[in-house]
Amino acid sequence: MRSDDPSPMDTHMPGGLLPPGRAAARETAEIVADELARLGYSAPEILRLFDDPSFGAAYAASRALGESVVRAIIVRAVIRWPDVCGVGVRTAGR
Repeated sequence: MRSDDPSPMDTHMPGGLLPPGRAAARETAEIVADELARLGYSAPEILRLFDDPSFGAAYAASRALGESVVRAIIVRAVIRWPDVCGVGVRTAGR
């Protein structure tokens, strides 16, 4: 592989791969959901990003875990960060 080629394991690149296993997918989903909730994204906004193939790691985790598991992870993240994201409701202009 040339040095200017992106690594297939780079989860920040579109289409990036996750390490194998459901545990890694779950951990990735939890980290991504927490980070987005801390940034003030609502639960529906976060779910849309998990469904977007251009967000490689989140998309791969969503495919590995299924929508119901990802929804539960997102709800927990939004509840965990209520002071930051207003329990999942981001106000306009913020």
